[in-house]
Amino acid sequence: KLRKYGMTMVNIAEELNRRGLKTKQGNEFRHSAIQGILNNKEMYQGHYRYGIGHFFKNHHDAIIKEDDV
Repeated sequence: KLRKYGMTMVNIAEELNRRGLKTKQGNEFRHSAIQGILNNKEMYQGHYRYGIGHFFKNHHDAIIKEDDV
């Protein structure tokens, strides 16, 4: 949602760090982590795609909602 409100990836990373959130490796967020999430939003929405024509909707738990990006 933060991106929808015009925040930059740097600002989003700063906000997540301010809230005390960490990456899966336990590190603070950097803009590159935010960029990776936004570039792979289907995966973070719980979907999985591989190869040509292989798409699995709701394959795993989502960490972002589809209407948030």
